[in-house]
Amino acid sequence: ALAPLLFGVVLLPMVGAKWALSIAALGYLMLLLPVPGLPSRHMIPSLAVIPVFALLPARLALVETPGQLRIIEYREGVMATVAVLEDPRKDRVLKVNNRFQMGGTKQSFADRRQALIPLLLHPEPRSVLFLGLGTGITAGAATSHPGVSITGVELLPEVIEVLPSFAPANQLDRVRDGSYLVADARRYVRAADNRFDVIVADLFHPARDGAGALYTREHFEAVRARLNEHGLFCQWLPLYQLDLDTLALIVRTFLGVYSDATAWIAHFNIDTPMLGLIGGAGGAPYVADFFERRVTDTRLIAATYEVALNNSLTLFGCLLADTDDLRRFAGEGPLNTDDRPLVVFDAPRLTYRKDEPRYGRLQSILDACSPQASEIIHAAGDPVMAERLDRYLSARDLFLGAMILLEQDRDEEAVLQLVQSVRTSRDFRAGYQSALQLAVDRRESDPDRSRYLLTSLIEANPEDSRARRALGELFPE
Repeated sequence: ALAPLLFGVVLLPMVGAKWALSIAALGYLMLLLPVPGLPSRHMIPSLAVIPVFALLPARLALVETPGQLRIIEYREGVMATVAVLEDPRKDRVLKVNNRFQMGGTKQSFADRRQALIPLLLHPEPRSVLFLGLGTGITAGAATSHPGVSITGVELLPEVIEVLPSFAPANQLDRVRDGSYLVADARRYVRAADNRFDVIVADLFHPARDGAGALYTREHFEAVRARLNEHGLFCQWLPLYQLDLDTLALIVRTFLGVYSDATAWIAHFNIDTPMLGLIGGAGGAPYVADFFERRVTDTRLIAATYEVALNNSLTLFGCLLADTDDLRRFAGEGPLNTDDRPLVVFDAPRLTYRKDEPRYGRLQSILDACSPQASEIIHAAGDPVMAERLDRYLSARDLFLGAMILLEQDRDEEAVLQLVQSVRTSRDFRAGYQSALQLAVDRRESDPDRSRYLLTSLIEANPEDSRARRALGELFPE
């Protein structure tokens, strides 16, 4: 009865896996000490095992290191084992319990956008709370906002211990001492008496033990109680780690607390798509040039350029679903509550379904939702901007659809959709760049299709000279 407590809570974090296992094994050997009725010759082969422990590595790290990754930091705690892995390019990732990857420097673009999108949507944030820290890159992005007080809550003390391993990407030198606390997110938002302008909840893997409790109605209500007037709460969801039913359940539960909720996409990626549910603002539309009025600090301007959120179009162009879209998508059904924690039991199913594409939930949202500019900005005040935003959103959806088609090996359809994305909006540049790269890559294998794609890009956007230059370089005749 005492073994789990002694081994897991005392020995393992105190002396590490090697010596905890060694002590346990030696304890069993002690049972073979000479006693009346037991031949002493049994001790000789048993004691011969003791030197084996000296041959074990000094740090018995039970972490897989695929490829050329190597362990540079390793912590064993009561609740988890935390490791920092580094590749030959010096990119680092955070791994928990040899299973859950909690971000890394290679994906800092998306991590920083997870903080900047909700912060930029607030007209004047002065305080922000991050529930879950991971590498600290998301929370660190908030330091680009002048005068913003940052508080971060992390369940695992070992995660906070390895934060220096992700500097300077997490801008740890800009964070005030004491800003990052070891605490349970649910308990913190219930026990804290301070309020925040913006609260950002990290990507909690719903299949991880206890994470389902962070998607309950009671927790969302407790978070709302910690918001200042006109405060925003953003709950990021890993679409690639959710099945459709669980996603709809979480969205439905969120809407039950934040009736004005909207959905935002962190970055235009189909491999690891991330959806942000944002609520609490009251649903009031923004002025068309909101970003240009809102962002005037030079450091903040530089930070937004680094993650391609440098004007009102690129900010509002992350809107994936308005409130009505979300309600239709979620439909009718049960909510995730403390008394009926459906996410806890439903979410692990996807872990065992290896045939489920990572972009499946994103594709379902794209099929079901079509946000309009009038849902996010005062369209009547600036009809030209409203039209540009509508075209931007349409071009973005065409681009994401084309990326999914490429993943399904439907190249011909994808090429046509990429060109259509360029024709739809010249403000949305990801479609042009992807089509141009596709044309260059096809130069050898399919020169006719490469030439066609370059010609189509020139016709779709004659003001951009990149396709014309590539056509001259690849096909000089």
